[in-house]
Amino acid sequence: MQIRIILWLYISLILIELCIGISSPLQPFTTYKHTVELQANVAQLWWTVNDIEQEITFELHVNTVGWIGLGISPAGGMQGADIAVAWVDTSGKVHIQDRFAFDKIKPILDNTTQDWFALRGQEQNGWTGIQFKRYFDTCDPMDVPIKSGTNILIFAYGLVDLDLCQSNVDITYHDNRRGSRILPLRSYVDQPAEDTLLGLETIDLRFNNTTAYPEETGYAVTSDTGSKYFMIKIHYDNPRQVSNLQDSSGIRFYLANDLRKYDLGYVLFGTLSRPTSLAIPPKAEQFIVDSYCPPEATR
Repeated sequence: MQIRIILWLYISLILIELCIGISSPLQPFTTYKHTVELQANVAQLWWTVNDIEQEITFELHVNTVGWIGLGISPAGGMQGADIAVAWVDTSGKVHIQDRFAFDKIKPILDNTTQDWFALRGQEQNGWTGIQFKRYFDTCDPMDVPIKSGTNILIFAYGLVDLDLCQSNVDITYHDNRRGSRILPLRSYVDQPAEDTLLGLETIDLRFNNTTAYPEETGYAVTSDTGSKYFMIKIHYDNPRQVSNLQDSSGIRFYLANDLRKYDLGYVLFGTLSRPTSLAIPPKAEQFIVDSYCPPEATR
């Protein structure tokens, strides 16, 4: 019996070791407030916001022994992106470069100021981990401010390090070793406890179909009854009467001093997809849906 228990524990430890090996085998240098997997089994990001010092400390782990890069992008691509490129050399020394991408080309070195600061680095079992920090707003025209709303992060990595001893050596094309995520870095909300919410689920929103209003337009929050006040109600369920539970979910609003020049509206085309309004016959190869729009709606 004792042999069986020992054998079971040994197998369990092996399985745990294998499961842990799927993600980064490196331990973060410190405890962070937030973490997110940028790409499964490839890249993991940790960060902590320091509102007093107006800075964020990051730690990026990537499954490579080459250079790794993390950037803040104004629109989700290379153009206009502020990028940190870092690596750990063969002696264990960590290097970091502040770069800027004018277009969909190789980002150049920031020739104004160095605003990404390397703290520590490590390389082990085929993974590279770099801890670094940056201020919210550096006032550098070749940097992108880290806003209090959503930020678009881009990341990429190479297969080899940069050799600073060779002047003609630079970062190579990352090919498909790249990705992006939209994250509210300064106001990231941790997933709430499952047993405190009623009828709600946590959803990972990638915002691939986000609607961005033109700068001179806005959507009026009003109603036909002339209501001046609106209320958001959140219902929590705590059937086990657990005390000292905390939840950080919610909605953040921003108040502008001036109204936009134009109010946006919307018009719905087509037929609502529900059993009482749209029924496609079974095995139909083609089916035409006729919709009508009164002229009053398109004036």
